[in-house]
Amino acid sequence: ALRASEEKYRYLFDNNPHPMWVYDLETLEFLAVNAAAVNKYGYTRAEFLQMTIADIRPSEDVERLKKHLEIPRPSLQHSGEWRHKLKDGTLIDVQISSHTLKLSGRETALVVAQDITERRHAEAAVHANEERFRALIENGLDDISLLDIHGNLLWESPAVVRNLGYPENAFVGRNIFALVHPEDKAWTSALYARLCEAPGSRQEGKFRLQRSDGTWRWVEAVVTNMLDNPSVQAIVVNYRDITERKLAEENYQSIFERSADGIFQSSPEGRFINVN
Repeated sequence: ALRASEEKYRYLFDNNPHPMWVYDLETLEFLAVNAAAVNKYGYTRAEFLQMTIADIRPSEDVERLKKHLEIPRPSLQHSGEWRHKLKDGTLIDVQISSHTLKLSGRETALVVAQDITERRHAEAAVHANEERFRALIENGLDDISLLDIHGNLLWESPAVVRNLGYPENAFVGRNIFALVHPEDKAWTSALYARLCEAPGSRQEGKFRLQRSDGTWRWVEAVVTNMLDNPSVQAIVVNYRDITERKLAEENYQSIFERSADGIFQSSPEGRFINVN
């Protein structure tokens, strides 16, 4: 029965898909390694048995290993994330779990090493993308606001603070329609209500917002319902100040209207001249 039990655990050890080894807690020498460790790290079993667990660490991590080994350990230990060095010099990230046991009178530890290199790379890539998009948003000229279905402000980009002049987060939790011009409030509220009923829909419009100094600024907005997007779960308002453009359009419109009344006529060069 003892032999059958030993064979069962030997089988589980040798055929575990994760690298496993047993090492001496005093000398740190490898006492046994499984096939997954041989395949992953590139050393033969004979080579492993001539090495210590410090030999599979980059030199700059050995001091951390020594300090870690000085800490009293429980029988079952999750040692966290470490860097291991393969035979060809490649560094991989691993998550280590170990269990102490006594073998032939020696204090040893049974270790399971899970390769998390790809996961770490994926996490790093996600973090880099987040930082990239954060930089684009924080330095962008367009204003971006996230609203709930009632129009309450959940988040605003730095451009909102710069362009409207309010202190940062001054309107978070407050209704954004308090800033909308009275003449524009009814139709923008109605449009917003329809938008909230249709996830994924988008609306565009031009309306006036009040700056902190009391002046009104024309904005051109694209409003998108992203309530069903798990990473956003909000109404996204992307808008830009078009006040100068709006004033220029009104000025040109006034010129043409006055021209139609005979106050102005076009010169051969295309300029408007006063004929009165």
